[in-house]
Amino acid sequence: MIERGLRQYRLLADAVAGAVDSGFAEYVDPFTGEARGTRGFAWTAALALDLAVTAVTT
Repeated sequence: MIERGLRQYRLLADAVAGAVDSGFAEYVDPFTGEARGTRGFAWTAALALDLAVTAVTT
């Protein structure tokens, strides 16, 4: 569902860039975009890879 919304509003590339820019942080502050929590979080990296592949193949 999230991927569909990101694609619909053309934010998919921004989401992937945000994950990379944050160092694959556990989460980011929704107002400032500042990385929070643990860095190098595996699920963030996995989601970014999945979104990047989706963006390239569609």
